[in-house]
Amino acid sequence: MPGLINRHTRAPLTLQAARVSACVNGLSVGIAASLTYYNQEDHVVEGVFCFKMNENTTVAAFEARMLQGRTITVHLKDRTQVEHFNEILTGRITMTANQPNVLPPGKFALSEFHNARVFCSNLGTIRPHGTVTILLSISSLMNTGTLGEAKLHIPSVFTPRYKKAQVKENEPQPQQPQSQPQASQTTSSSSNNTTTEHLHRSLLDIADEVGENPQEYEFEFQLEIRAPSLLSGVSSSSHAVRVDAEPFAANASNVFVTLAEPHQMDRDLAITIHYPKPHVPVVILEHGDISPTAYEQFVKTENEYKNPGEVGEDEDKTRAFLQKRLLKDVMHNPVLMLNYCPDFEKLTQQMLTYRFDVPGEYVLLIDRSGSMSGEYTANARETLMMVLKSLPMNCRFNIIGFGSAYKPLFESSRPYTQDNVSEASAYLRCMRADLGAMANLLVPLQWVYRHPVVRGCPRQIFILTDGGANNTAEILDMVRSNVPHTR
Repeated sequence: MPGLINRHTRAPLTLQAARVSACVNGLSVGIAASLTYYNQEDHVVEGVFCFKMNENTTVAAFEARMLQGRTITVHLKDRTQVEHFNEILTGRITMTANQPNVLPPGKFALSEFHNARVFCSNLGTIRPHGTVTILLSISSLMNTGTLGEAKLHIPSVFTPRYKKAQVKENEPQPQQPQSQPQASQTTSSSSNNTTTEHLHRSLLDIADEVGENPQEYEFEFQLEIRAPSLLSGVSSSSHAVRVDAEPFAANASNVFVTLAEPHQMDRDLAITIHYPKPHVPVVILEHGDISPTAYEQFVKTENEYKNPGEVGEDEDKTRAFLQKRLLKDVMHNPVLMLNYCPDFEKLTQQMLTYRFDVPGEYVLLIDRSGSMSGEYTANARETLMMVLKSLPMNCRFNIIGFGSAYKPLFESSRPYTQDNVSEASAYLRCMRADLGAMANLLVPLQWVYRHPVVRGCPRQIFILTDGGANNTAEILDMVRSNVPHTR
């Protein structure tokens, strides 16, 4: 479950207080939280904090304050510089004759694909009956509804569940038989198997669970909404909320949202923000933390700026140097953010009316042989995601991976619907170079050509590979023979 857990037993530590402060600006939200945990054990435990993230969420800051003045801070670095992460916290399950599933003690199973979906920090030892205060700051992009409303969902790591124990009075306790060696042995074996499965669960599965807390905890919540225009309303499907504006505010575009009733600790917190014109593009400007003049003086003090090999009197070199600095100094510079939530139903009607879409069948052949492992597969995945999202609305498509063998996504090309696109996106996210050592392009092409062309949908084939084919002559002959109906 998400939050602070015991590294060896996977049991959650007790949450005493959660204070969450969020700020919404357009369709983006920043959340800063303070979480205080307590170690109820009479011995030292080793704590690990885990938190599941989606593709629209990133951790901006993390700090753990422990007793005796010890503080742990997380610094964001390039992935190539933190390969020791796998050595410290994660490991692979190995198969042995006596123990089929063996995972090193204190480590978590985590695949390379799921590595970027979990934020995890090792806090080290926590003294008996000691407290830990975690300061977590995240940035995220909110989801939108069918009518353009923005939906804010507070992660469950901030709102774990608490269930009160229900004990019935004067209820006789069932007596256990004194001697049942066979049943006891079976129960013990089942318990050991359950414990083994519990300890060998993936770190992603642990972070994806609904958090539970053994006792009640304090919860405070405040949300500031900075809207580009007047709001149509703020509501919540989970809690009773109170919306206030500043006493001397000129309008209600900036409001504060708090809970009108105590948090019941049995559900997640969800807020819905209604904008008057949700489908109109909005540009939001966020100023840097220093003025342009101060930033210019700051850059001139840098050693790279003084280096004549980097920057000289040439304006082009100066401009190139500043462009390289933009990402590094992003907090010092103003940033523009475009928020656009299109009305897809209206756009679809317009496209059908004016016939902007050209129907067709698009078949994407992707090389998944051994030579495509690593960076090549990542680049191919990114390219195919872009192609998939750029296809016409009323087309048909299919994705086929090939190597020594081939594996189509669909048995035949399917219409471009939301369900089919979601299934294709999930397929691409899990794509690996696992179809053999050699790239045999002839067989998948034969499979494609065996399927008849749908009338009114000309077929086009796109091939993505990192090398040539051994049977080039046969492939070219087959392509030439199918030119009349397939490009």
